[in-house]
Amino acid sequence: MNLQHHFLIAMPALQDPIFRRSVVYICEHNTNGAMGIIVNKPLENLKIEGILEKLKITPEPRDESIRLDKPVMLGGPLAEDRGFILHTPPSNFASSIRISDNTVMTTSRDVLETLGTDKQPSDVLVALGYASW
Repeated sequence: MNLQHHFLIAMPALQDPIFRRSVVYICEHNTNGAMGIIVNKPLENLKIEGILEKLKITPEPRDESIRLDKPVMLGGPLAEDRGFILHTPPSNFASSIRISDNTVMTTSRDVLETLGTDKQPSDVLVALGYASW
């Protein structure tokens, strides 16, 4: 059974500090294992606009109707310094994997450069780190 494009929900009795009460979106699942992003654990005091500032990315031209004060998620305990962006198509960025017809994961800077502009994908979730097993 392939669980890609499904959610894994932590059992109530799970006490692991990272995965307790976690909802993990499965980005890849095959015979080599699985990879997912925790989608319900916001990092304290870190918003998308903060990530853009750290990376010296200035949205141009800025679309003020697009909110950049959304929280960045703790995607998982692995590679916590790497960004993983789940978003709606298009998937024409340098490093994108199409997960489903409506969901793409991108790890390249070019997707971040669209945030806050009219080129931004309509739905975006930014996470640092991932889970794999």
